[in-house]
Amino acid sequence: AVGKGGGELSRWLDKHDLGELYESLSGSGFGSLESLSKNVEFTDGALEEMGVFKKGLRMQFLAALKKLRSFKLVANVVRGEGMKSGRWCGPTRRRVSVRWLGNQKMTRVATGNKPMWSETLIFQSADQNEAERGEVIMEVIQNGVAKSSCSVSFEEIDRVPSEVELGDGKPYPLVSLKGDMVGCIWVKLLLRRVGG
Repeated sequence: AVGKGGGELSRWLDKHDLGELYESLSGSGFGSLESLSKNVEFTDGALEEMGVFKKGLRMQFLAALKKLRSFKLVANVVRGEGMKSGRWCGPTRRRVSVRWLGNQKMTRVATGNKPMWSETLIFQSADQNEAERGEVIMEVIQNGVAKSSCSVSFEEIDRVPSEVELGDGKPYPLVSLKGDMVGCIWVKLLLRRVGG
């Protein structure tokens, strides 16, 4: 019988018309989708040694694997809170900037004592090797100037295979240019597998 991990692998292979590779992969120690998604080097020659003799099938598998190991970053910026009684003071115009792997996206402007954005920023996909090297930098831009920021490493971000409810996310502490804690922003960060 195929276990839970093997069932996920089998379904993924079937989805990409690669079902006939299940025996070769599981016999070579890749019995689950999780084991395939790890950063193990697959080459055309290695697949041939595993008994996959059809060139077209090998190329199809390598293309699907590249997508499986690629992520899109989704940042749902919900709200901001200051240190004093949880409120932002004054009518300052604020935006949140999110940067990942050299790409920057910004929310619309929010004003008032407690800005609410509820805005989702989606970044283009990057393969796992590239994604692991890039931390997410979030900054609060006040009247056009970056005043506070925080950074989040790749390892801290939830990975999800498909669409999920974003919800409220969690608070990320903001540090000013002087190194003082000045509040937090609530953001839901997700890494979505492109080819899950």
